[in-house]
Amino acid sequence: NDLKKRIVAIQDLTYTDESGLEHLVEKSKEVLVKEIVAEEKALMLKFFEGLARDGPVTYGEMKVRKALGYGVVEVILVSEEIDDTKIEELEREADQYGTIVKIISTETTEGKQFRDLGGFGALLRYKIEL
Repeated sequence: NDLKKRIVAIQDLTYTDESGLEHLVEKSKEVLVKEIVAEEKALMLKFFEGLARDGPVTYGEMKVRKALGYGVVEVILVSEEIDDTKIEELEREADQYGTIVKIISTETTEGKQFRDLGGFGALLRYKIEL
């Protein structure tokens, strides 16, 4: 049943060799991009709703790192425009707490708004004063 939830498209194959696999990847690119964009938009919606309603979210590099140190971060959101070194450092630290790190594209309106907020945000497991 979990597998059914993860299926995003069904594609027909003409060949079962390497060329068929290449064809499958090419045909699936658009579907996969749409799936990634939809996931990012859902995360951004949850984040911005949390900000508007004073929910369990925080933003800004220092507050996100502080919340991560307390172990209350469920998902870290990082703009793709943040330096790769910082992202890798956050990923290592997040792994210690079972926290997911999601890179947010600036291809969408939500992604641009997020970048303009500083590019660091977090969905928290519960509300905490930082």
